[in-house]
Amino acid sequence: MPQEDQLNSYWQRKREMDQQLRLRAANEMDLDPDRSTRILNVTGITGLPEEVVDSDLENLEGLIRRRGFDAQKYMEQAPKFAAFA
Repeated sequence: MPQEDQLNSYWQRKREMDQQLRLRAANEMDLDPDRSTRILNVTGITGLPEEVVDSDLENLEGLIRRRGFDAQKYMEQAPKFAAFA
């Protein structure tokens, strides 16, 4: 499994680098870095586009906390996703 460990390590480093770049860009654009971090976390959990997560962040965080998240159900029922799609 060394190859699998190397692959997991690579993807973890890539996610961290991507997050750092996004946070740096958010700072340059005068965006709230805490909100940006929350958006990235929810995007990672749900697989939804960042634009959708940003527009419905509090609701999505609540869904994740309460009962887990069903991406398919959200895409079928959420008006904010429908507007994005």
